[in-house]
Amino acid sequence: KRRKNMTMILSLIILVFMLLPSFGTSFVIKSNKCQGLMTASSWLNQKPTSAKETTTAINLDLKQEVIPPPNKRGPPQGGDMAYTQENIHRQMNTYESIRDVGGLECVRDVYARNAPQQECFFIGKLAFTSGTVTEEAAIHRQWNLLQEHASRLRPVELGRAFGRLEIYTAPGDSELAVSQNEVPLTRMTRPLVDDEADHPNRDISLMEIGFLSEVVTDRGVGFRVRRAPNGDLMSEP
Repeated sequence: KRRKNMTMILSLIILVFMLLPSFGTSFVIKSNKCQGLMTASSWLNQKPTSAKETTTAINLDLKQEVIPPPNKRGPPQGGDMAYTQENIHRQMNTYESIRDVGGLECVRDVYARNAPQQECFFIGKLAFTSGTVTEEAAIHRQWNLLQEHASRLRPVELGRAFGRLEIYTAPGDSELAVSQNEVPLTRMTRPLVDDEADHPNRDISLMEIGFLSEVVTDRGVGFRVRRAPNGDLMSEP
């Protein structure tokens, strides 16, 4: 009796699959990108999509470049301003040397901003030999190092804006006055050339510029202020 029941069930299943194409039953195929209709016969006969084809279709749908987080990027780029331990320590030592000789006149506080956010995050301190190098040239020469450090210092707020972060400066050791909304920030222009080999300030000696990187612990909130896009003070900081 059990074998007879199994035979009847198998016969019914075969009959259903034979009748499906003739009835033209439609299935609704839904995805995150499209919604359409497909007959049962075409659904049964369709070829499986390979992983390569799926990846290609997804890539074609991307409307803007997505910058990977710091820990997903390739080897550091930027020549002598690549984000490596050697370069970071060298610039920190040079900062101390320049500050010891020139004092606060040669120092600027540095901030980074991811437009259109209004928050500017303190990322470190710049030092330059003011008699031979301008403030802007010192920023441009270390542009890659500043961008890399900012994106790692604040990975959530700035991490995915690497390469297009806006850089601002303020007088050296002016954090208190800046926090009290008394001192505006000065927005720095971007270098005309991003390629390190063709950088217009490539001839500036590494002994003439330095950068002291800000450090924030896992539990630290860091120092940030709100400023207008041009760095001016805001009525409600």
